Parts: sequence; structure tokens; C-alpha cells
Amino acid sequence: MQDLIEQLKGAIEQMERHQRDYEELQLSKEECEYILQLITKENT
Repeated sequence: MQDLIEQLKGAIEQMERHQRDYEELQLSKEECEYILQLITKENT
């Protein structure tokens, strides 16, 4: 039973790490889109 508890805790920690990674990726995607908008506005 203790083993199962440890496995679940590990899985939750991994999910939290992936969630942070995803949020960081999402942020950089939004930053790229913003920069792209600025560049295309200047060129038109």
C-alpha cells in the first residue's frame, strides 16, 4: 500500500512539472504571435 502511495505522489509531481512546462510553452507561443503581429503591422 505504501508503494502505491509513493507511485501516486510521483505521478502527481510529474503532472505538475508538465503543467508548468506547458504553461511556459503557451507563454512563448503567445509572445511569438505578438511579435509576429508587430512585424506584420510595420510591413504593411
